[in-house]
Amino acid sequence: MNDLYREVDNLRYKINDSLDDRNNSLAQNLVREVQRLEDDLQVGKNTQSLRAQTKKIIDILQRMKSTSAMSIQDTDRFYRIFEEIEQKLRRL
Repeated sequence: MNDLYREVDNLRYKINDSLDDRNNSLAQNLVREVQRLEDDLQVGKNTQSLRAQTKKIIDILQRMKSTSAMSIQDTDRFYRIFEEIEQKLRRL
């Protein structure tokens, strides 16, 4: 779980750097949910809860593809990364 925590921590900074419109409501939701996932990993929440949180992030990223909050390339990249994280959590 420590590796996953570090990965999400690094992703949080990369997501913040990739945002083109920080005032967009989906962008704000994304930042908040990634921070929540990081916090949940840090306190050791159960895998089901972590997977649910990851799915929320994936859903937000999917919806962000139709906005100008982040480039489509960055949105797709983070979408794939969080899908991989969800798969890692499924295997735990």
